[in-house]
Amino acid sequence: MVSRTSSSHLLRSSNLGRLDRSARHSRIARVLEIAGITGREKQRVRTYSKGMQQRLGLACALLTDPDLLFLDEPTSALDPIGRKEVREIILELKRGRILNT
Repeated sequence: MVSRTSSSHLLRSSNLGRLDRSARHSRIARVLEIAGITGREKQRVRTYSKGMQQRLGLACALLTDPDLLFLDEPTSALDPIGRKEVREIILELKRGRILNT
């Protein structure tokens, strides 16, 4: 199995999600920022903690700006600060403000 970085993982997900080529890199940068893993996109995912892997999963889920998003235990494996941050992200998603900025 190939060990991927979060940016390569998101790039592959953007291809699968048929994200417009012109928007891919800016969109990937945006979801990395939202998930709180900016600056670690070149690090191999296998070196991530479980909490960081959860954040990457959230970034993948947000990548194509879905109309409906199901999250199964999105705060699992996160520390208390991470849980609070993910809850804030979810509230912003609910308000429709997070991806359109």
